[in-house]
Amino acid sequence: MDASTLDIFKKYSNKKIEQDNNAFINLCGSYDSGEVEKDLKDLNSELRKQKITSEKFAEGNEDILEKCTKFIQDHAKRIEEQVEQIKFLEQELPKVVHGNKENAEINSDLKDLINSDEYKIITEQMRTIKTTVMKLKNFLVEERIHNF
Repeated sequence: MDASTLDIFKKYSNKKIEQDNNAFINLCGSYDSGEVEKDLKDLNSELRKQKITSEKFAEGNEDILEKCTKFIQDHAKRIEEQVEQIKFLEQELPKVVHGNKENAEINSDLKDLINSDEYKIITEQMRTIKTTVMKLKNFLVEERIHNF
């Protein structure tokens, strides 16, 4: 674990439950058990792939250049399309999230509910899941394995 990853880990592992009224709304609105399961499956799949890659490096890497060249030929167009889509999402998603925060502040009953201890605990648990998945994805990006 490098220094920046360790700093991030320390920052979030000792973090106390925040009093952010909107945290539960944003997290429960975006929490999808199926999506978390997909992320876990993807990360486990990546672990298996990395073990296979490790074994191939141990055997020799004569055909790695050829496979990389073929990968670029096979995937360049789709990757360009995905970049365009993610740039659109990068612009639109914050607009919707900010609108949701404004709407949550207006509803006082909802505000009281999400300030209860039960909701603060579940909010922190959902935040832990999301943060841990992001830390693992960031690690894979830093190691130039993925670019999520």
